[in-house]
Amino acid sequence: MKSFMQYITEGSGFEKGWAHKSGKMLIHRGMRPYHVQQLVNNLSKFGIKKADVMNILVKRYKDKFDAPDPLKVAKSALVDLESGEDDIDHEIEWLVIKKGWCRVVLDSPYPSIGGKDLKTIHAVAKKLTSKYPKVFGYEMTSAELSIHSARSMGGVGEPSKRYHIKGSYDWKQWLSKGGDPDRIGAGRTEIGATMAQFREGLVLKNMMRREKDPLKLMLKVLKAQRKGKLKLRPRGASSAREVHAAAVRLAAREKEEDSD
Repeated sequence: MKSFMQYITEGSGFEKGWAHKSGKMLIHRGMRPYHVQQLVNNLSKFGIKKADVMNILVKRYKDKFDAPDPLKVAKSALVDLESGEDDIDHEIEWLVIKKGWCRVVLDSPYPSIGGKDLKTIHAVAKKLTSKYPKVFGYEMTSAELSIHSARSMGGVGEPSKRYHIKGSYDWKQWLSKGGDPDRIGAGRTEIGATMAQFREGLVLKNMMRREKDPLKLMLKVLKAQRKGKLKLRPRGASSAREVHAAAVRLAAREKEEDSD
């Protein structure tokens, strides 16, 4: 008979693990092993040694906890990390994060990537998108990017900075341009913001190539959708309401222009 944890792990649809800016990945399906558990059980694959981990643990139990036998306690702590008894150790994770590794969770529609800086995360994001296009495709609602530092990983592990990129359209824009994710979509028109919430189909792409006027494009999209020639997939009820409201405003504006 399977254990409860086996049912949970085998039934988990998401994947998680580590990815390096060079393209190397150690990804598995399910909750276990935890990020640090996977790390300490595969030290050579991450380019670090057991001594590196032990130095951190021994120093911790000597300086912070004043243990009578720091080495003994450190060995016991490592066993707990390897078994998954302890599932978090940010200081040890920093050993590989500072070398260009990112901790990733490929959980659609909310994937996440955490690394030492945006440049590293961007490089990893490109590799992941290429290998896992569905995770970062039109069903993606929001991707979280977390910046970690020696200070943050040495403390409670809270990222120094978090970014959220909403939707596959903005994700593609960031992959193409890089830079500050908060600037993606800055200055976008109301039409562009609304259109970015929907799945990009071939028909829509062709319409966008032919029609450069955003007002006329939106009206043509709505007309094609009513006739069934274009099937867009809104992410939620609120998006549908936004489209309806925008359509009403655009139709009124178009009518005013025609009467002038």
